[in-house]
Parts: sequence; C-alpha cells; structure tokens
Amino acid sequence: MRTHYTTDIQLAEFNTPITLSGWINNIRDHGGVYFIDLRDSKGLIQLVANPTVLTTEVYEKFHSLRDEWVIEVSGIVRNRGEGLENPKLKTGKIEIYLEDITVLSKSKTLPFQPGDSEVNEDIKLKYRYLEMRSSELQDTLHQRSKIAFKSRVMFDSLDYTEVETPTLIKSSEGGAEEVYATSKLFPTQFYSLPQSPQMYKQMLMIGGIEKYFSFAKCFRAESSRSDRHVEFTQIDMERAFADREMIMDDVSDIFFSTYMAIPEKQRIPFMNHKDTFKYLDSIGISTSMEKFTTPGITYHDAMEHFGSDKPDLRIKMSLIDAKQLFIDTDFSMFANIAKDEKQSLKAIVAKDSDRPDKLSKRKIRDLEKFVIDHGAKGLAYFQYKDIDGEKELKGPLTKMLSAANLTKIIDVLQLDVGDIVFFGAGETDIVLDYMGKLRLEIAKELSLFSDDFALLWVTDFPMFEKTSDGSIKSMHHPFTSPIDDSWLAYKAGEIDVLDILSDSYDLVLNGVELGGGSVRIHDQDLQYEIFDILGLSEDEIKDKFSFFIEALSYGTPPHAGFAFGFDRLVSLLLDKKTIREVIAFPKAQSALCPMTDSPNVPDLSQLKGLGLRIRS
Repeated sequence: MRTHYTTDIQLAEFNTPITLSGWINNIRDHGGVYFIDLRDSKGLIQLVANPTVLTTEVYEKFHSLRDEWVIEVSGIVRNRGEGLENPKLKTGKIEIYLEDITVLSKSKTLPFQPGDSEVNEDIKLKYRYLEMRSSELQDTLHQRSKIAFKSRVMFDSLDYTEVETPTLIKSSEGGAEEVYATSKLFPTQFYSLPQSPQMYKQMLMIGGIEKYFSFAKCFRAESSRSDRHVEFTQIDMERAFADREMIMDDVSDIFFSTYMAIPEKQRIPFMNHKDTFKYLDSIGISTSMEKFTTPGITYHDAMEHFGSDKPDLRIKMSLIDAKQLFIDTDFSMFANIAKDEKQSLKAIVAKDSDRPDKLSKRKIRDLEKFVIDHGAKGLAYFQYKDIDGEKELKGPLTKMLSAANLTKIIDVLQLDVGDIVFFGAGETDIVLDYMGKLRLEIAKELSLFSDDFALLWVTDFPMFEKTSDGSIKSMHHPFTSPIDDSWLAYKAGEIDVLDILSDSYDLVLNGVELGGGSVRIHDQDLQYEIFDILGLSEDEIKDKFSFFIEALSYGTPPHAGFAFGFDRLVSLLLDKKTIREVIAFPKAQSALCPMTDSPNVPDLSQLKGLGLRIRS
C-alpha cells in the first residue's frame, strides 16, 4: 500500500521511488502523455504517465481511467521544472513519474461535483459521502477534530475526568420536546433520549467524581434551524465544591483552548474587552466582572438595553429608555405608557441613516411591517433633517408634540442631522422582543456588524417564566439553584415567584448562545420546593425524579456546571453559516435524513413485537 500521503513528499526526496493511493481528481491526455491529479485526504499531486518510459502493458491501463476512480500508483519524484510549477498547490513544485498503476475501485459518474455551491442542499445531503470529498468539508471535519482534541487536553490539565453518560434514559421535565426510543425488551414502554445528561452529571458529583466532562450526544424533537439540529453534541462539564466564578474561569480556559486550535491565519480577532467595558458603561450598564477578560451583564440589563438575552455587542446601538421624553407631553398614548411601570417605551437611534442608500422610505415601511409581524402595533419614528438651513424633526408624530418636546428629544438622544430614531411602546415583553429584533434588522441594513468576535457573559436569569396557558415552568431546568438573596426575598413575601433570580450564566458569542450553565440545587428540601412551585404533584415527582431525589439525600456537595453546544461552537469558530456545515452526516432542515430516507415506518411484525400499532 501507500508509502506517503500526497503532501508528505519533500523536495529532498527527488528521484525516490514512492507509492501513493487516492482518487483521480481529474485526468488529461496531452498528446498521449497522461497527467493525473491524484487526491487523498491531505491534498493533490500531479502524476505523469509518459508512454516513452512505460511498458505497453502498463501504459494501456491509462486509456480507461475516469474521474473519481480509486487507484494505487508507484513512481519516482521529479522536479516539475522552471515555469511549470503550480503555486496554488502545496505539491506544486514536484510531480510523480509513474512506473505502475493499479485500479482499486471504479466509480460511476458523480451526480454533482463535490464543493459546487450551486447544487441543491437536499441533493448534497442525499449524497453526503460525496460532498465530503470537497476540500472545504474535509478541512472542516479535520478542524472539528482538532478543536475537540484541544478541549480534551485542557480538561485534562484542569483535572477533569471524562465519563460517558447513558443515552437511553427516563423521561423528565425539559425545555423542548423529547425524542423517544423503544425496544422489544419492553413492549409498549419507552426510553427517552437525553436533551442533556443533567441529572446524571449531578449524580456523578454525588458519587465523588468531583470534576466531570463528556462529549454528550443529545436530542430534541424540533426542526433544524441554522444553529439547531434534532441531534447534536454538547461539551458537558460539572464541578463539585464550586461556585459560578470557578466554573466560569474553567469555561473560559476551555473556550480559548478551542479558539487556539484554529490556525492563526484563520482566527477571527476578538474585540478589545476594555473597549467593550467602556461601551457598556456609556449606556448605563455597570458590571462587576472586570476580573474576567470577558465582559458580563445581567439578564435584566441584556433585555432592557438590547432586547435579547444573547445580545450581539458587535453592534454599538442599544435600546434607550424613552419614557422621560413623553411623560409630560400631550401625546396621550405615549404619555400613559410612560407613566405605567408595567409597560415600556424604547428608542433606537440609527445614526446617519436618513439617506436613500441606507434607510429609504421603502426600507422604513419594510421595517414597520417587520415589527408588526413580531407583535408591534406600528412603528413610530422621527427623521432629523436640515431643510434650507433649518434643523428639525420630521415624522408622523411631530404634530402631536410641542416644539419644546421635540427639542428635548433631539437633546436627550443627542441626535445629529441624518439620524432616524425609532420608538416602540406597549407591553414590556412584546416591546423588548420586537425592538431587539429591530435593532438587528437595522444593523443588517446599515452593515453595522464588525468583523470581530464579541464574547459576553449573561447572568442572573429569572428562575421561572409563564407558559402560554398561564402555568409556570423553569426558564432553564428545575435543578438550577436560585440566588440566595433572591430566594430569601421570595420566602419573605417581598417579591413574586417570577422575580426569583437563578444562579445561572450563558456564554454568548456574536449574538449566539455558545452554552449555558448554573449552580445546581444540592439540598433535597429546596429541590422539593422548586418542584412544588412548578406544580408537580407527589406522584409526578415520584414517577419522574424518585431516583434523583433519593440520591440528593446521601450527602450532596455544592456543585455547578456548564454545557457548550459543540456543533454551534465549531460553526462559529470556523465562520460557517449553519451548524449542518460542521456535522458529518446532518439531517435536513425538516429533521429528515435524505441519505438514509429516515425516519421510516417499521413493518407490521416489528410493530407487533413492540406492542404498537399505527392508527390512521
């Protein structure tokens, strides 16, 4: 078999006999001399079959060769000669003068050329093993492997132990629909596939494995999106006798080890964290996390200033509290909202955007439709113009406000000629949501995203949130510990259940959640109280969590953890558009697999063995 990979051959090996194996990338007949580009997992090299130096028997083998056939060749390394070099190839200065060739496998004509960006994605997914031959996907999967290796090396240096957790588990409370599995061993009964190995890693802490990590396969019954997939991989970690700062330190070490796995010329630079701290301070966000190189803000500040729990700090544009601008005006709709503590009035200033090539009238109408689609009743705005030397605000609301009111808006928002200011008003949750989305939409229109990485911690999420039916559920999961002061305030009747804060933290990169974690509940009584708030009955607790509750009763250390979305992490580090680009065999966006044509319906005999039948 082969003695070398294509790119392993050095200049010093001229005139050395070698054997190579790989695929024919292309073949060219130049007047009877065959030139073959041979491809393996390392790269390309040119082969030369010259009839003047080959036996007739060997030379005749070249007449039938086709692209993508798998071959083994032997020959001599030669210099291409001056003027014949190919600077685009790592092997561009050399070629192999062939002495013999063996066809190892033939190939049909491929349905598409691997790496062709014009090919429909479903076709590429159907023949994923062929698309995998493209240099880009090959490089991506190699990089993914290196990122995983680097993280494992860092975990080892931090004294974490890698432990595999089960894939067939018991159904439990979670944030998404579960995926189930069944077996003839237990007809009519189902395992659940893990959304996260949450309870298992906590039981590892109880078991005395004080530092754990794993690359855990997880499943959620939801259609794929650009950053989600029905099956995905987490880098899961947990640490006993740890608080949030200790875990966040470890997470930072792991993250930067994965970042350093990327070749230096491919690494996206980070924004200067000192500049980020200054920016946050300039918009009224103080942070107590200056000891970290990564800035951190609370969930409350993230929502109030950016309308998102995963703000993209590449955009230096925030939501501004505009209540003071309208509280004493005759515009009753805004004035009433400004006086209501349960409602919000937010402004976004789009600097130097009042131009046809930026936010034209048509684009402003598109923005209004955009926010209406996300729950707004409309979109109020002002344009600050210079008309014949007179600077003034123009817009639908100007007739409803006095000159003094308009001057106050200009002064407080520090408007310059050419700025447009947009307003959102109404129920707080709805306003923050659509204004946060509007912020991103304006940034896209104005190309405000920097080319850097903006890393951010978001902390102190609410413990609970209301569902559409009015019940209460955990914002993260029911094993997250509340912040002590917040819990004591709730127990004292000083705050409502929805105001309880959790000891939690998410790591955000460029507006995408890389992962999240929390300090866990290690006290059995507190865990029961959380279940009670969630409305779980004794029977439900016993059915779903009896094994876990009992484990908590045998001496549980304080512990905290975190989980990276590994596919998402890799896609961001490699600047890919979707996580499907970094998964070897991804599902389509519909969660179907075009390659294997799954999921499929078992035949009737299989269903009978499982104690199941399909109802039409």
